[in-house]
This record gives sequence, structure tokens and C-alpha cells, in this order.
Amino acid sequence: MARCKVYLFTYNRNELLKRAIESLINQTFKDWTCELHNDNPNDLFPIEYIEKIGDHRIEVVNHATNLGAVESFNLMFNPCKEEYIAMLEDDNWFEPTFIEEMVKSMETFEHIQVAFSNHFLWTEKNNNQWIKLPELKYSLANEYNLINYPQYRHVYHYHFSNCSAFFRNNDFISNYKIPKQTRGDFMEQVREKSFPHPILFVNKPLANFSFTLETYRKKSIKGFHEHNSLLVACFFKHNHTSDDWINELLKVVRTEFGLSINKFIYAALIESKCRKLIPKFKIYEWFNFLLYNIKHPFIFFSVLNSKKKYPELWSYLNVKSQDLVSKFK
Repeated sequence: MARCKVYLFTYNRNELLKRAIESLINQTFKDWTCELHNDNPNDLFPIEYIEKIGDHRIEVVNHATNLGAVESFNLMFNPCKEEYIAMLEDDNWFEPTFIEEMVKSMETFEHIQVAFSNHFLWTEKNNNQWIKLPELKYSLANEYNLINYPQYRHVYHYHFSNCSAFFRNNDFISNYKIPKQTRGDFMEQVREKSFPHPILFVNKPLANFSFTLETYRKKSIKGFHEHNSLLVACFFKHNHTSDDWINELLKVVRTEFGLSINKFIYAALIESKCRKLIPKFKIYEWFNFLLYNIKHPFIFFSVLNSKKKYPELWSYLNVKSQDLVSKFK
């Protein structure tokens, strides 16, 4: 039996899939097996390509119907016998020592259940040209970083990344499955709520994340504001944070590029435990919030009804958040 099981997910990206498979075959750690999940039932390329390669470690699983990203990724947390579990998406790829160094990290930190590494960033241009960006995904100083709970990013974002995900197999691995109604671009935020903390971050870049010209993640904003608001609301429902902690959190949010305070205002409107946030919003933030919702009244009323619109997600977030809080009291 292999020590590491790699779940490789693909959907209509045959040329990129070749690169992902090559990076797996070129691993310095050879004791792995792979389930290649093809989410397009009509696409014969994955199985034909693997037959051509002839690597017995790779098994193709053709889905009978298109499951989508959330249900496909949940398959990774079915029971298996391997000691470790890794994830690979067809548009990303591993550095040659990814599995070797992640296994060593898990052996060093025996109490850790979930880990991820830093990674290089690439952007796709026309004519299959790829440009490597100068910065890494994360900028931390230490070789190894233990992410405890709670951190500011647990409120509005996530730490863990699918690109370099690495798991220790355990009896509760199925707890990492997330609700089907989760938006694809919120999988990391939602799933991280189920992880035992601390999470291990390996600062060395061991994987590659690509910004592709074509993406299969949702382009619509339907559910986007609802997900953000539910995540914030659930955090404050279960975490009794001090005024100083909240003030520092909002300071970070206001200074971090691309973040909006609106998700916090929405959360304060849908969850009574978030009402303590209301006096902390500035006048200009209320003004911007009002303008945005005058332009988008459907979003406003949809967010107010988000607990009823996403009952499975809301229930999941509550259960997992309560578990996290109880372990860190």
C-alpha cells in the first residue's frame, strides 16, 4: 500500500492536465497512488492519456454525471488506507519535492492534521504563454508556521489553500466535506472551519498556482455577498472577542487592498451577536453601504434572507465554528 494518495481533479483542461500529471510522475517521493477524477463524462482524453502513459499508480475515475467542483473535491475525504492525502487540480502543478517535503513536515509535526505550503504564481497569456509572477502567494518569515485559532483571516478569508493541500489521514477525515450548496470560490473558506487547528504552513514554495484565461469557477455574484456575510456572522456568533481585537480586525480590513466593510455591516444586520459591530462602522462606510444597496436592492434583500437561502451552509458553519471555539477555550 502506498503512503500517499493524490486526488487529481480535471474538467475540460486536457493540455493543462498533462502538465499536472507530469509534475506528479516527476516527484522525488515515489510511494504514491493517484485517483484522477474526470468530471466530464463525455471526455475520453484522461483515460486514453493515462493508458498511453502506462503508470499503474494512476487510476482514472470517470464521473457518471458532472458533479461540479464542490462535490468532486468532497470525494477526496472518503475513507482510504493511505497515510497521507494530497490534492492536485488540473491547472496547477507540484514542484518535484512537494510530497517528499510535506511528508517530512508531517513527520516533524506529529500532532498536525492539515498542512499547506507556499507556492509560485503564474498567469496565462495568449498562445499558451505562461508568465511567472515575481511574488509568492504568502510572505512569512519562518520556515514553518503554526496557524492557531482564531486569527483575523478566520473572520473574512482563509489561510489554507487547495493548491498545496496536504492531509494526514484519520478517522474523522469525512468531517472535511462541505455542503453541496457552497459556492466554488468559497470552498477554502468554508472547509477551513472543519480543520483541527493549528494548521501547518510550510514557507518553502512547493507548488504552482495558475491564473488561467478560462475559469470554471462561478463568474456570477449570485450568493457571493450571502456567503461572505454568513461567514462573518457565524464567527461573531460563536467567538466572544474583545473590543480591542475587533478594532484591530477592522483596521486590517480597512487597510488590506480589495476588502470591503460591507460584509461586516451585512453580518450585523442578519445576526444579533454581530450588533456590537454597528458602532464601529464609520459614517463614510454607512454612506457607501447605502449607495451600493440602492444600486443593488436585490442583493440587500437576498443577504437579509441568506440564512434561509443557504440552510445547509449556515448549519455547517455553526457546527464547525462551535467545535473550533470549544477546543480553544
